[in-house]
Amino acid sequence: MFDCAKDVRAYHDQDVTLPKSEQDAMRDRRNSNRTRLRNGLSDAGKPAPLEFVKQGSYAMKTMVRDPDNDYDIDDGVYFRKEDLVGDRGAEMTSLQTRQMVRDAVDDGKFKRAPEVRSNCVRVFYEKGYHVDLPVYRRVMTSTVLGDEYHYELAASSGWKRSDARDVSNWYEDERAKSTDGVQLRRINRDLKKYARSRYSWRGGILSGFGITVLTTERIRVSAREDR
Repeated sequence: MFDCAKDVRAYHDQDVTLPKSEQDAMRDRRNSNRTRLRNGLSDAGKPAPLEFVKQGSYAMKTMVRDPDNDYDIDDGVYFRKEDLVGDRGAEMTSLQTRQMVRDAVDDGKFKRAPEVRSNCVRVFYEKGYHVDLPVYRRVMTSTVLGDEYHYELAASSGWKRSDARDVSNWYEDERAKSTDGVQLRRINRDLKKYARSRYSWRGGILSGFGITVLTTERIRVSAREDR
């Protein structure tokens, strides 16, 4: 087999992976949204977030270049369950919590107002990309061994036990097993790029996360990247 490994790497570096300038711009968008949300919640007298946690392809660093700027940045917003209480003292529902986040992040400066989606709040930008804000609550349980925590997502079906950090940690463990520690991530990006290389494929192709799972399960580590 002819050795095309250098060509594969060159294609990845030049046409697939995001350049540093774009990575920096995405980080700035993320940070701006975090500041906007904190300020909006404070102004409305609502509880402050416990923390923000990047997730999805943004956290796993498997995003690829897109000529239409169709980028999806996922940034989880976490609250304490005990802070999510309505005006009459009742526990806030998952929908009410997503609506609270949507209202807080909407400062009136967006051409298209942020929207409540089934599992997140979506913030739109004119250039084509968007930022998704999944909303979580931290639930504390007291046991004989001390306080324990788990997390629940504000989903369309109600509060659903979930924490995207579990996925990110799983991917980090798998990535570390590849030849130089990042080969899995490069191959992952290459396949995601190929899957969206034709517009006619985009409506029916497997999701980016699905491609990530299959790549992780089926990759054969080799010093030759073209293999």
